[in-house]
Amino acid sequence: MGAEPELTLSLIPAANAVVFVLGADTGVTRSDLDIWTQHIGPHSGTQALVALNKVDALWDPLRTPAEIGASIRRQVETTAETLHLPTGRVYPVSAHKALLARIHGDGALLARSGLGQLESALNRTANLERRGMLQGALDDALQQVQSDFNKQLCKQLQDAQGQLDDLHGLRGKNAGMVALMLQRLAAERNEFDVGMSQVLALRAVNSRMLEKLRAQFGAKSVQEDAERLQSRMNGALLKVGVKGELTRIFSDLRQRLQEAETQIEEIRQMLAAAFMRANSEFGFTVSSPRVLRLGNLLLEFDRVAHAYTEHLSGVNWFKLQSGAYLTRTLRALSARLRDLFERALRDVENWDQSAMSQLDAQVRDRKRQLNRRLSTLQRIEQTKDSLQDRVAELQAQIAQIDVLRKGLDAQIQRVRSA
Repeated sequence: MGAEPELTLSLIPAANAVVFVLGADTGVTRSDLDIWTQHIGPHSGTQALVALNKVDALWDPLRTPAEIGASIRRQVETTAETLHLPTGRVYPVSAHKALLARIHGDGALLARSGLGQLESALNRTANLERRGMLQGALDDALQQVQSDFNKQLCKQLQDAQGQLDDLHGLRGKNAGMVALMLQRLAAERNEFDVGMSQVLALRAVNSRMLEKLRAQFGAKSVQEDAERLQSRMNGALLKVGVKGELTRIFSDLRQRLQEAETQIEEIRQMLAAAFMRANSEFGFTVSSPRVLRLGNLLLEFDRVAHAYTEHLSGVNWFKLQSGAYLTRTLRALSARLRDLFERALRDVENWDQSAMSQLDAQVRDRKRQLNRRLSTLQRIEQTKDSLQDRVAELQAQIAQIDVLRKGLDAQIQRVRSA
């Protein structure tokens, strides 16, 4: 890690857990402390664990097990104090003895090596971080799904009940009444078709705004900036100004992210107004898009920017005089930023697709209902016998909607309690 710090800088901000390996025979050296203080401690939080390796060097056969245990505990306490960590996050291990134990199937030696405790702690730490992120996303998704489906089912129930009431009203009526209802339905379909032109216009506007947003997240310009900086530095006798140039690049990229967040809010407000209009004109129940913020992305971006600008200060400036070292650093930075921007774009596209899919689903459902009502009235106009069949069909549909609502609530509850 000390030999390739640019790789460390690239991976630490996104890591679910970090294991910092030290030697039990040497303790925390000055270079170890520098790496921990500059790159790991400030960015990894509670996800950082310390492996105090080569602890078998303290297994003196002339000492008692109690004395050996006390010596190991002192080493753990000293390491924890130096790194400002709880002792519970420092694990004495012997990777060499653990490897021998697994090769020979020696359970006692494997247990003494301490690797099992480190692996268990690593699993807990990584899973805890991952579970926290996934649980938050899952709760939001479940709430959105439950709200959207309940609205759709309520709307279907309302439409089915309205059709049923209309059909009950047709009992004993003459053919003129059926013809009148056909005329009303035709007018409703014409009005709906006119409204669909507004939906198409909304799609076109949304597509243009989304395309403009994609340009904000374009990773190509990030790579071009890094390549221009690398080209300029490779031709210079002394590679000065790298930190200042990176600071400018980071500032420009951060401003781009903030402008993207403003554009996302403009899209949200545009969609919310269009959905409200559709709900009013056609009786839809499309939910207003949820607010999408880039706060977490900006925090991660700031961590990466701080780590790289700090890394290029002080003694590391001399390393930059090596063209290979500068190339590796800039490539790692470019890859890290490209990954951040691509993930942000995926989140935005999924958010936009989720919002538009609500409207699409209710448009399709309304078309099916209009066609079905037309077919029903046409059949009733031809023969009165189909009236009772359609009434029974609607009653069964209403009962099925109630079953679906209860089943949805039960499934959501099971997922949340799992």
